[in-house]
Amino acid sequence: MIKITTLLVLCAGMLLCSNQNQSAITEYPVPTANSLPESVELGPDGAIWFTETAGNKIGRITTSGVITEYPLQGTAKTGSPWDLVVGPDGALWFTETLGSKIGRITTAGVITNQYVIPTPNSGPRRIIVGPDGAMWFTEYTGNNIGRITTSGTFTEYPIPTPNSTPSGITAGPDGAIWFNENGGNQTVRMTTDGTITNTYPAPMPHSVMAQIIVGPDNLLWLTENWSNKIGRMTTGGLLNEWLTPSAGSVPGGLAVGPDGALWFTEWAENVNNIGRITTNGVITEYPIPTAASEPWEIAAGSDGALWFAEYFGNNIGRIPACGLGMQVFYGSGALNFDFTVSTTTSAVWTTFLSQNGTNIQTLWSKNINPIVPPQNIFKPVTLSPLGTVQVVSGLYQQSDPNTVICQETQTVNTNQTAGN
Repeated sequence: MIKITTLLVLCAGMLLCSNQNQSAITEYPVPTANSLPESVELGPDGAIWFTETAGNKIGRITTSGVITEYPLQGTAKTGSPWDLVVGPDGALWFTETLGSKIGRITTAGVITNQYVIPTPNSGPRRIIVGPDGAMWFTEYTGNNIGRITTSGTFTEYPIPTPNSTPSGITAGPDGAIWFNENGGNQTVRMTTDGTITNTYPAPMPHSVMAQIIVGPDNLLWLTENWSNKIGRMTTGGLLNEWLTPSAGSVPGGLAVGPDGALWFTEWAENVNNIGRITTNGVITEYPIPTAASEPWEIAAGSDGALWFAEYFGNNIGRIPACGLGMQVFYGSGALNFDFTVSTTTSAVWTTFLSQNGTNIQTLWSKNINPIVPPQNIFKPVTLSPLGTVQVVSGLYQQSDPNTVICQETQTVNTNQTAGN
């Protein structure tokens, strides 16, 4: 079964428009009930691979939505796969957080190895390929950073901070390993010989530093669960932060999109969004159709879209890599638009005004080609004051201009003049 959410938009004024962003999100239910899908990763075969922490399986979904599941030995209590990565050998390697193992599965679905980590009850979480060709992972309860070669040889490096609960980890642009400490509330730099060279505490206490990746600008990007921020850090430790528009959103997963922006999940049950942030900090949020689905990890697919795991929704979701980053204000007799437009597909770009539930004026409608990376566009539109209006701008399918790819809405008071 496939669940598809689209919004039909008739710009001639026949359809009422809601004050909410929209995206053509598609959801694919995982066959195993209550499987708690957690992480997603693009495989070398062009499919998306994912972990089922309660189902104790590794899943595979094609870009057309066909799911195959591969069970692990034992039960979730002896396994519970958490994160996965494509290893240097072309297989997928995954952490087993309750089993304290590192597993390996081929793209044919054959599980070849499940290596037991030396530290018992280490609770491995995130795993990445390091600059040295080995795989590195965080031991959430073991308080270590682990390393494993493709032959199964382990090395563990203790973290000095007690109960640091390391979470996200990445290979930095400087050839070092960078990781976040949930409990330690800091970002840490470690060389590939296991030496910690720098620690960068979060500005606010109890931020719960979560995921960390290298962005399209070659800087470090991270999510801060409880401070509800997206951060950007240089390798010298300089941190910039952007607050998410939705309060209490709990940003978690983070990925570079094929559109050149960064995409993240907001897994608070009452928020339940997929977010997008450009490298200059413009954030847009799109609601997920399944309520309280708690999206965790997100990854770019081979089809020019983003794929994400819905932990409680028990779905694998797909969202187009499409964003407008619209900011608009009325001043000097004009609506002034700032956009950071990006799309990986051709589209019809239409912007219109709605008032009291009726679409009253189309400002423009034109075909655009794929735009990667995001392009900054400023557009003033001369307009007589109309009172409070909704500005609706969206990208729509060229084959069916009534079908949304992505759409953003903002309410503007056109009676307000510059300086008021």
